[in-house]
Amino acid sequence: MKWFGSPEATEDPFFCLLQNDSLVTELNVLTDRLLTPLKEGQHENEVVLVIKVKLQGTRITGGNSSLVQ
Repeated sequence: MKWFGSPEATEDPFFCLLQNDSLVTELNVLTDRLLTPLKEGQHENEVVLVIKVKLQGTRITGGNSSLVQ
């Protein structure tokens, strides 16, 4: 896993939410089963991942003033 720099060719799309993991204030995980048949080429250990993010600004700038409470 690369922490800095450009994404690998296989990392498409590539998202980076924070510049530092210490800025994460809460993390919750909810698991469930996806009850759809496997498509050709899929493996039973593959997952569908849905990430929900609530942003809160830590510094007021012109572009994030709506995030700061």
